[in-house]
Amino acid sequence: MMHLSIHKSYDAKVRTTQLTHELGHAFEETHRVDGPPWGSPPFISDYAEHKPGVEDVAESFRAYIEEPQELKRKCPEKFEALK
Repeated sequence: MMHLSIHKSYDAKVRTTQLTHELGHAFEETHRVDGPPWGSPPFISDYAEHKPGVEDVAESFRAYIEEPQELKRKCPEKFEALK
């Protein structure tokens, strides 16, 4: 069973971004995503780079939903893998 944790924020955009990121973890677990291109550069965010083993897919998923053109430009292999 997966638990989602969203930090309290009054900013709806922040909550939406956190939720999308957490859904990325659920996507990763459900689809057993691992191996290349995950866990290696380029990374879509500093957070993904700081913890690539656990945050790269979730951050890429978030970007795919919220800013797909940025993900496609910065991390084309990850964009294609999510597509």
